[in-house]
Amino acid sequence: PIKVATSTSMLIIAVNTLRHGLYFDQAFITDTLTAGSETGSNLSPYPQVLAAARAQLRDVIAEARAANAFTWPTTFVNGRPITRDELIRICYAYLVKADVYAPRNPADRAAVDWAAVLARLDSAITRDFGHQADPAIAGTASTYINNSFAQNTVRISNRLLGPADTSGQYQLWLSKPIADRTAFTITTPDRRIHGATNSTAGTRFTRLTSTMGSATNGPYLTSSYRSTRYLNTAADSGNRAFILQISLDEMKFIRAEALWRLGRGTEAAAIINPTRIAANLKPVDVNGPPAGRDCVPKKADGSCGTLFDAIQYEKRIELYPYNGDVTWFDARGWGLMVKGTPFHMPVSGRELISQGIPYYTFGGEGLPGGAP
Repeated sequence: PIKVATSTSMLIIAVNTLRHGLYFDQAFITDTLTAGSETGSNLSPYPQVLAAARAQLRDVIAEARAANAFTWPTTFVNGRPITRDELIRICYAYLVKADVYAPRNPADRAAVDWAAVLARLDSAITRDFGHQADPAIAGTASTYINNSFAQNTVRISNRLLGPADTSGQYQLWLSKPIADRTAFTITTPDRRIHGATNSTAGTRFTRLTSTMGSATNGPYLTSSYRSTRYLNTAADSGNRAFILQISLDEMKFIRAEALWRLGRGTEAAAIINPTRIAANLKPVDVNGPPAGRDCVPKKADGSCGTLFDAIQYEKRIELYPYNGDVTWFDARGWGLMVKGTPFHMPVSGRELISQGIPYYTFGGEGLPGGAP
């Protein structure tokens, strides 16, 4: 029992440390022996934070392996009992995320040890890891999921769905000054976005007759689309859905990227083709989608995308609305960030002030921490 209790607290700290290393430029490093008041102002740069997270995750694995078989009750991770062996697999999945999502730019992402990632994936989760949302239990709902299908207040980014457009409307939208970018209708064979015509609903998204998003904050924020993946008749799926923390699909798409990076394009294509074919898209091969008007995805210049473009597109469309941080981590590692977007965050101002540390920020064109 002592080892089981220790492993729970160790996992919480390890995951928290990992998130800090992925999100921020620096953070405090703590463990089960360090009281919060003892951290002082010893902030560590994110590579050290990530190294600490990896070490902590390996400690959880070692602790679990040294214990007799156990199962965490559903009251720890709501609705999901977790065995010792599953805990070990969850830790390996987090180690995969630590390696893949740490890079802040495409060069560093390419330099990841993808062979090690591929090998570690074999030890990662074999079923989705997450928790059951329950209206009776505070903190289990997902506002992010609820917002994904909001009718009037939240948009689906045109940059998410735009590569599916085969009419040139997305490229036209990109070519306009920001002040002139408004909602547009996508024409695509992808049945996740549209049915047989661009006025009928797709299996994952639907087009509304009225645009979404606040034009007051900028017309480029308006969109005609919302997600329907978790929509139910009560429009409260985020309060009742199974909220994913690490999904098998995420691991699948990481595997596809790893295979592509290692020059095994045929195997990578085989991973993404089932969802493409189910969505009415043509299968890809090592060269990418077949060229032609109905090529999906298309690049920003309108040319047909490569196999890696297809892997990126499929991951973004299939996972949405999964975890917004994964989209952000991928965008910085793939070079998809809009110029000036922060590629990591500063320590929160409240925390800095409480520690007597000067506050700072990131992002903006030509400024530190912003995408070039």
